[in-house]
Amino acid sequence: MRTRVPGVHCAHPGLYATVRFADCFFRLICPMNTFQPTIRRLESIDSTNLEAMRQAKAGAPEGLCIVAREQTHGRGRLERTWQSPKDAGLYLSIVLRPKFELGRWPLIGLMSALAVSDVLAKTFDLQTDIKWPNDVCVNERKLCGILAETVETNLGMAAIVGIGVNLKRADFSAELKSIATSVEEASGATPNGDMMLGNLLGALVQRYDVLQSDHGPEHTIREWCAHSSYAYDRKVRVTLNQEVFEGTTRGLEGDGALRVEIEEGRIRIVRAGDVHALRATGASWFSSPTPDIQAFREGLLDMVAQIASGGTEVYEGFNGILSMWFDDYWGHNPKQLVRDGVINESEYVILNRLSDTLRAAYPARRYGNQDTQKVEKDPAWQSVVRAAKEAERELRELLETEMTGTSN
Repeated sequence: MRTRVPGVHCAHPGLYATVRFADCFFRLICPMNTFQPTIRRLESIDSTNLEAMRQAKAGAPEGLCIVAREQTHGRGRLERTWQSPKDAGLYLSIVLRPKFELGRWPLIGLMSALAVSDVLAKTFDLQTDIKWPNDVCVNERKLCGILAETVETNLGMAAIVGIGVNLKRADFSAELKSIATSVEEASGATPNGDMMLGNLLGALVQRYDVLQSDHGPEHTIREWCAHSSYAYDRKVRVTLNQEVFEGTTRGLEGDGALRVEIEEGRIRIVRAGDVHALRATGASWFSSPTPDIQAFREGLLDMVAQIASGGTEVYEGFNGILSMWFDDYWGHNPKQLVRDGVINESEYVILNRLSDTLRAAYPARRYGNQDTQKVEKDPAWQSVVRAAKEAERELRELLETEMTGTSN
């Protein structure tokens, strides 16, 4: 069965042995000379990136684009999962076979983030921010994730670019509600997935064409810096495999690596790992001329509940949980929180007990960039979860007591 999408046309049926609605091929007519994306639609797949890799190994040409209504095992950076509920997002992966030198390949992810930003701005009038290296955010919440990978094939090395865009107000898990958003929520419009797909592929072709030009890398880096608040003068925390450090961003290297200035003006080059903007909480909260006490308190108590849930996907994974707790919430004179009326003495005792458990479970904070599933089965993490559950129960009891006292 053939279907038509605006700007996209079915490929000739003779090109493939079988063409079904759930597995239909389309060809995007594009004026660029780089390539013409050919779209393969699937009802459901484990991961569009994995399927694109399989197709690339089987000889798929540059431009093959795998699109699925849902992913059962969607993947993100650093082996994280990407929640992909049916028809709630745009889930696609495209096969690229770049002819330029390998040193330019890391820029493919940055280029893809720019293409997504182009489409969101032009189609939905959304002002986006690109979090290094290629998360597309709106109002500090993640709207799109990009995973760029390489695979060896009989035709040479191929690049696989996976893009996941949250389109609709899906049933985000409790962990994701505070850190994720969707096109529908951010713009107030009901997005058309087929139109978004066509526009995005057109933008990808254009950005890819520029990247392959003589001055493509320099142009791509300039454009990325213009679209990202993380490019210059952003206070960040960087989490590597066995190390966490803080500094100020100072632009990108020629291959897209992030430059971070640490003590005494020394520059660290970050090519992998997590980069988090230091939030207006913790130490910065104490020095803020107009501190938002309620927001800080809610964030602090919400984090206890998130840890108590046992999952580590929230706050960019396991490292993010411990970094945020020690550095943002509890690492800068927590007694000041009592003196400033953010929490009371009883709450301080409960929260400090949880902090002691965290320190005992992970002395010297040598927690590393561990696999999520292994962490959640780790006895040390389980002891933290138990302590958080107890802290959450006690805090709720205190809150109920306060509310009862107020009503009387």
